[in-house]
Parts: sequence; C-alpha cells; structure tokens
Amino acid sequence: MSLRFIHTGDWHVGMKEANAPEVADRVRDARLEVIDRIRRLAQETKADFVVVAGDVFEHNQVGRKLARDVLRRLGDYPVDVYIIPGNHDYAGPDSIYKTRAFQDVPPKVHVLLEQKPVVIRRLNVILYPCPVTQKRTALDPTDWIPVEEPNDMIRIGLAHGSVAEFGFGDLTDNPVSLRNVEAKSLDYLAMGHWHSTSVLSPRAAYCGAPETTGYTEKDSGNALLVSIDRPGSEPQVSVHRVGKLKWVEMEHELSLSVKDSLDQLRAKFNSLQSDSGDTLIRLRLSGVSTGEALARMEDVLDDFRSTYLHIEVDTSSVVLDPDGDKLFEWAKDRPLTRAVLSDLKRLIDASSHDEAAAAWELAANPSGVDLAAVLKRAELPEDEDGAITREVAQAALVEMLKALEGITR
Repeated sequence: MSLRFIHTGDWHVGMKEANAPEVADRVRDARLEVIDRIRRLAQETKADFVVVAGDVFEHNQVGRKLARDVLRRLGDYPVDVYIIPGNHDYAGPDSIYKTRAFQDVPPKVHVLLEQKPVVIRRLNVILYPCPVTQKRTALDPTDWIPVEEPNDMIRIGLAHGSVAEFGFGDLTDNPVSLRNVEAKSLDYLAMGHWHSTSVLSPRAAYCGAPETTGYTEKDSGNALLVSIDRPGSEPQVSVHRVGKLKWVEMEHELSLSVKDSLDQLRAKFNSLQSDSGDTLIRLRLSGVSTGEALARMEDVLDDFRSTYLHIEVDTSSVVLDPDGDKLFEWAKDRPLTRAVLSDLKRLIDASSHDEAAAAWELAANPSGVDLAAVLKRAELPEDEDGAITREVAQAALVEMLKALEGITR
C-alpha cells in the first residue's frame, strides 16, 4: 500500500483578527475548530500521519491555556503528528515550544526543534525537519539535509519559508531553493509560510492556511493529502477543503443613478454562494455618489448584515457629486481650466449647447489672456459617435474635483 499523509500548516492560533475585530471571537474559534476538521480528514482518508509545516501559533507569547487547548485537540488524533516551528512561533530562546505548556505533550505529538532525521521504520519513511530558529534569515533551512543515494526509504522534508524563484518572498525570508529537492533526493517537500495552496513542482507544495486569515488570500482554507507509492515515485497530491470561513472581496462602482446602483449592489450580494453566516465581506466602493445615496446604501447593507458574519465597507475611492460652482470659483484665475470646465459643462447639460459659456469666459477674463484662442485649443472633439458621453464628462469633472481637494487641503 502507498504511503498517505496529511500536509498542513499555518494555523496561526492566537491571531488577534484585526481584519474583523467585531467578530474576532468567532474567527478565533474557527482556527481552533479546524484542528478537529483536519483530524477527521486524517481519519476519513486513512492517513498514516500528519505533518504541520510551521506556524501553529501566531506568536510565541500566546496564552498557556490556548496552547494546552491545541495539545488537547491534537491528543485526539488517531495518528502521529509531526510539527516544526515557523517564523511566527520560531524556536528561539522564548519559544512557546520550550515552555511548561509543552513539557507534557500527548504521546502522538512530536515537536521537532532540531535539524535531525526522524526515522519511521514501520512506514519506511525518513522525515527531515527544518525548524525555523529566527524570524528572518538569508540561510536556506533545507541545506542541512544530507545528500544520499535513493534507497528503500521515502524521504520527506518539512520546511517553512519563501521560494523566491517562484515569486514567494525574498532572499532574507528563510529562503528555500527547490533545487535541494532533487539534490537531496527528496520524494516530497512539505512547505509552510504562504497561505494560499500552491503546488510548486511535482515534489513540493505549499499547503496554505487551513482557515483563511484575510481577504487577500486567493486559495486558502485547505489541507493536502499526499500519496507516495514507493521511494522515487512521483507523489499524488489532492486538495481538501477544511476551512469554515469565507473571506470575500467585492468591488462596486456607484453612479448618480441611485436606484441602479443599489439594485446592482443587491444583485451582487444575492449572487454569493450559501453559508452566508460564515462569510466575511470587504466591499470596496468607487465612483460618484451623493451623501443621500450613501445613506440609502447603508440601509441596504444593514439588511445584509443580519445575514452575513461581517461586512466591512471601504469608501475611500468614492467621490461625492462635484460642486460646479466650487470648481468655477477655484478656476476663476485659471483661464485654461475655466475653458475646459465650460466644455465639460456643455457636454453634461445638453440644453446649453450655445456660445454663452464662451462669451461668459471672455467677459470674465481679468488677465488679458486670449480666451478665444484658449477655448479653441481646449475644445473637445464632436460627440457624433458617442465617444464623449455624459458619464465621461462627469468623470473628468470628478478628477478635477479630486485635484481641487488636494490643492485646498
């Protein structure tokens, strides 16, 4: 029978949950509950053991009660669990793994603090743990693994760090070179540190965080089942969803048509998949709106807040409907700007397609600038093909308002 084991890591138990402080307790509980779901996965898949590739804890100062809770859950595992420290819970002098909480661990739990092979003879397996001993280093933690000719033992490395050659991290972030996988004749390298599941090569993968830690993670919430038939054979890696929470980023552009904006927003929320009670949403708004429209939008969001676990709204890219009088006041001593504003205003207000604005500009010219020539140079192209729409002109005004706010701030 082939070897089967669960590859997991980056549990980050004890995280403060700054991304969603209002529901921090629910999110923290989910990080503990996923330990139990990984245990059930090991049982269902008849795995031979579990490896945890670093960062069980968010930091080394987590409470002893929390650490004992983790150990209690691990004590229920039907198979051995092999853990290495990561960059968050690194094996320095103050490591959580060197405290009294870890003086009495369950028999099947093995915390590997040394660069020393672990031989599991009944399975013909050698584990090569690469524990992190400092937050950052330019040293490859896998360099210590001995170079040996392939034999009748399956060789598995456990490492926590970055793979810069694939765009993960940099050369001071515990860099791991995948060249060592072949050079050290490893059958598989179980990686931790980056939270999205990523298969780097047929013999190396990031498992990703089993419970998503933030909105930017694109493929977290998983654990990996790795099967290896014999030494030298290519591993078979399958992804299994174990996470409970869903972190969703949603983009929505507002317009001055309030009804359309709100209808589209409702449709986006209604199109999300089920399990809304376990879903956290960050809504990024952009575009043009009014204070009244934003207030109506909050009423819509309040209806959904009773359904979803958490909704965060980012309005930093929203611009309120520009005040034309304010713009013209700002531009009164800026002839070219006033000329452009006049053109934009004529495009926005179809009923004012006459020369009154140009005449007004000339009459208001205190600086002696030839505004007729300025207007000619600033004239926008004809809109026969719809190339310049009301929305385009409105957007140009918005950009000018942004400039005004930046100058007068």
